[in-house]
Amino acid sequence: MLTINIPSRIHITLIAMHECDLRKNGGIGFSIQNMGAQAKFYTSQENNVTIENRKENCKKSMEIENILNNICKFMNLNKFVEIHVSNLPDFHSGLGSGTSLILACIEGLLIINDVTYEDRDLINLSNRGGTSGIGIQTYFTGGFILDVGVNSNNTRHLPSSYAENISQLPSVIHRSPMPAWKVGVVIPDVFSKIDGEIEMNFFNRVCPIQKNEALEACYLSVFGVTAAIVDNNYNSFVKSISRIQKTRWKNEEINEHSLASQQIEYLLHLGADCAGMSSVGPALYFFAKNISEIKSNFIDRYGGYGFVSDMNNTGRTVCLN
Repeated sequence: MLTINIPSRIHITLIAMHECDLRKNGGIGFSIQNMGAQAKFYTSQENNVTIENRKENCKKSMEIENILNNICKFMNLNKFVEIHVSNLPDFHSGLGSGTSLILACIEGLLIINDVTYEDRDLINLSNRGGTSGIGIQTYFTGGFILDVGVNSNNTRHLPSSYAENISQLPSVIHRSPMPAWKVGVVIPDVFSKIDGEIEMNFFNRVCPIQKNEALEACYLSVFGVTAAIVDNNYNSFVKSISRIQKTRWKNEEINEHSLASQQIEYLLHLGADCAGMSSVGPALYFFAKNISEIKSNFIDRYGGYGFVSDMNNTGRTVCLN
């Protein structure tokens, strides 16, 4: 048996969402341990994926099984896998569950078939990472990532699922361990799912933002969040996270969910030092001294579920049992 422990990621913000003539997109984010998500692999007569206790499991299982079947045909693999997935946060909740699980399933398939591979091989086979490099990079290394996106080539902004040139991955210019801060994550019960055509319409409606709005996000991302992590400066970090929520792009993402702004304010009211939305949500993250208490009070009011997580500075771990 093979086990892969799967991290999640907090995507703080995209940056260059204006009319770009050099590079576009770019972003910052960091890896977290989550609720102990893992995938267990067994040799089997066919590729089969079972995902426990999460919404839309059947649809996602079939999607991953199709990916694995295509890889088996493409690479002429003769061993198949049965995969049991547990403790994974919801798909399309803003925590990168889809990307991390697909990478893990492909990696497990290759290991069981004794295939030698590089990180880039898994990324290419997954067809992920066209817009943001945070999820694909933190899967392998954990920690904090700052990427500067991809060459603009005067093309429009697109979500990852619609990105036109996956062969060009976002360039990472800074990678560092996260300080030993705990983070709270809550995923409210009632939310609007932002994916597929809805996400595409969102990009078309909001982009391009004004250049000065992108420059503000860039300043807070580099001189605020990144510098605070390098300096282990918690106060500067939480101040920067709070200010990012009010930047144009991130504020538009928050406003896609009718209650998200109110929920962020409620987390602050409960005593959080900062609170924000990961990616396009609905997952919210916060830093505080009384994380467990705040999480419980939030769920009592809005429903859903949550967890308290350590940072992940190693990426996924692979265990051969």
